[in-house]
Formats: sequence, structure tokens, C-alpha cells
Amino acid sequence: FAPLLTGFATASMRIVSPAAVRQHARGWLAREASGTGPFRLVQWAPDGRIVLAANESYWRGRPLLDRVVFRVVSNVDTAAKLLGAGEVQVVDGLDAAAREQLRGGNVEVRREPALATSYLALNTARPPFDDRRVRQAVGLAVDLNDWVRATYMGFGIPARNYLPPKLWGYDNEIEPWEPDLPRARKLLAEAGLPGGFRFTLDVMNNSRPYMPEPLRVAARIKETLAKVGIHVDLRVNSWSEHIQRTVRSSAGDYQACLLGWGADMPDPNDFLYVMFHSHNADLSRPHQNMALYRNPEVDRLLELAQRTGNREERTALYRRVQEIVRADVPLVPIAHTFVIVAHDPRVRDLSVPLWAGEFGLEKVWLAPPQPAGRR
Repeated sequence: FAPLLTGFATASMRIVSPAAVRQHARGWLAREASGTGPFRLVQWAPDGRIVLAANESYWRGRPLLDRVVFRVVSNVDTAAKLLGAGEVQVVDGLDAAAREQLRGGNVEVRREPALATSYLALNTARPPFDDRRVRQAVGLAVDLNDWVRATYMGFGIPARNYLPPKLWGYDNEIEPWEPDLPRARKLLAEAGLPGGFRFTLDVMNNSRPYMPEPLRVAARIKETLAKVGIHVDLRVNSWSEHIQRTVRSSAGDYQACLLGWGADMPDPNDFLYVMFHSHNADLSRPHQNMALYRNPEVDRLLELAQRTGNREERTALYRRVQEIVRADVPLVPIAHTFVIVAHDPRVRDLSVPLWAGEFGLEKVWLAPPQPAGRR
């Protein structure tokens, strides 16, 4: 299984000392820590406060910071105020409003493309989206530049592909979906829908890391598709309702939905297998192939890519998958978001992580305060 080595290099699959596991009771790792990293756990408070201290025995040498404190803050506005007041030095997960709140202050705001993709999923197992021409018509009716500019407020870039551009295997030769309304109408007529049609779009009412303003995105979709006679009824769900109606639906009776995917590990398998292999369209359990897309050739290519350890071969296989899926349009990719990090200018050598919260603090240091009156 080729992606396994990548998994071992991520936080979710860190190797734990077998001796430590045998020494302690079941469930111990939910409360304690075992590892060989640059910091050691000092305190893990029930309120979410985590205190780390430098590991003097770290095999790469002692880190530059003596102590690191993580605070769980209930909302981003509060986090921004704490940063502006100097009570914390680093904040991630900021939204547009919080970023504006910090504008003009003595704070650095940085961003990097995240390993995340938002999308419009079209249920290929049910009419009318079981017809590829209808799905292609939707792709030709969208205006991703407009959608992202109007709804992501600088927090995303239009997606031409299902893989994020920072991830290896990304095919930058895939043509992005661009508006071609006459061709969209022609495809609808060929599919027997010359007058268009109506469908229900499930949308969540809360912000997600890959889609900060889902209701605004849904409104833009409704407005855009109406230009070719496709009329959208919005069904707005709480997050728990949205998951029950889509990811956990045993009937698969939704027509289309807004969702997204953020990487568990930096490997194309974590996107393409998850979103397009027929194994993940099994309605007897929670599924992430939200289009319920089934293509034996795509399955074959994805399975072959899992079995070879040669990255060039895997890249070629994943590029072929991207080409096939682009033509089949089970999903319309919308945007790739950014990881936004704001910090005190005295924080040095802090890299912006591909995942929110996945900071490498080994080389970070804090410059001394500047004397009053100097900048």
C-alpha cells in the first residue's frame, strides 16, 4: 500500500512506543503523551489548555523555545482580540472578519494554499445527473472566478482540479470549467431537457475550513445555473443534518450537495480514492464518494496507484484519473482555500502549515521586544 509511508510521516499516524502502550492501561493515550519530539507534555487541562516544555534530550538538539502554551478559543473574533492585545502570539483558523479586525495592527498575517478542495457534488446514481451531458452542462454554466471572488473574500482560489495545487500529482494541464452557456443549453437539449430542469441542492448553514460562506456559494450557484434554465431549490441544513442527508444517507436520495475534502495525509490517494472509487459509494456505511460515482477504469487506475511505490508511475496514473473524472463531471470543483496564520512580528521562523494547527515549532524563536519608540 504505497500511501502508507506518507501516512507514517503525518501526525495522525505517529509511531508510539510499544513499551509505553504495554505499561499503561487502555485509553491512556487519550490523557497522556508518549514520544520523542522537541517538546514534552507538561499539562493538558480540561478547558483545552495544553502546556509543553522543551525536551532537553531531543535527538536533534534542544528547541529554541522554553515553553509553548496552546489555548482553545471558542471563536475567531476572540482569538483575534487576544492576538491584538498581545496575550497570545500566534492564531490560526482566521476568517475574513477577523483578518479585517487585525488589519493595521502590529500583526503579520500570512497565508498558504491548504490541502483542501470544495466542490458541488452531483448524484450520478439518480436522474437527471445520471446523464453525463447534464453534468457537463452544469460544468459549462458555472463561473468559478465569479463564485470564488464573491464568496471566498480572498480566502481561496478557483479550482481547476480536484487535487490541491500544492499536492504532488496535480495535473495543471486540466482545463478549468469556464462559462459557455450556448454549449450548456445544447447539451441539455441533447439530454432531452431543452427547457432545463429543477433540482434540490443540500447546503450546510455553517462555515467549513474549505468553504467559509456556504450559503453565499449556494446563492451564487442558484443565480448562475438559472441562466441556462437549471433552477435550484436550496435545502439549508445544520451541519449534523447535512451529514445525515449526504455522507450518512443510506438511501442516497439527495440530488446534489455542497461539501469539500481536506487531506488526512499529503498523498493524491487521500483525495482521488476517497472521492471517486466505487468502494466509497457504498451506502451501507458513511461514504465520501458524494457523487456515488462508479467507473471501473477509474477504480482500476486508483488501485494500481496504491500498489506501486514509484512516484513517477503513480503520478501518471493519477493524471489519467483526473482526465477521466474531468470528462465525467461527478463533482464540480469550486475552490482551494488558504491556511491563514496571524502572529506577533517577534515570532520568527514560523512556517505556515498545510493543515491548520499542524505547526512545526522546533526552529521557532521569539525576538526580544523592541525599545519603546522604535520599530
